[in-house]
Amino acid sequence: WALAEQFLGKIYRKYIAVTTSVDADTVSSPSGWDDFNKKYARSMGVVLSNCDSFQDANECRVVNNAIKHNPTVGKKLEEFPYFAPYKGEKLMEVLLDMQRYLNGVNNFLGSLMEKVEAQLDSSNA
Repeated sequence: WALAEQFLGKIYRKYIAVTTSVDADTVSSPSGWDDFNKKYARSMGVVLSNCDSFQDANECRVVNNAIKHNPTVGKKLEEFPYFAPYKGEKLMEVLLDMQRYLNGVNNFLGSLMEKVEAQLDSSNA
């Protein structure tokens, strides 16, 4: 998920740079998931939850946060059907579907790039 966040930032910076004619290195990336959601919607009209494979990418994001902050299946993870039977268990004891996360994040980012490209095309038309 850390790589996905980097790409979310790069895509955002590039879009802002192209639409405002500034160097992408001078554009600040959003910070945190809520900020990404707000800024993508406000700046580009792109709703992240409408991207392909959002559910799998979002689950990967929540798993990543749980690993970093509290490696158990807590309230946020319980919201995902896969984790419902593992309530309260340690994440190290739960088999994670890494291939689904890899595919989901990849599809999510690809879909996001297509949506941002479509926004660029429509603003240049």
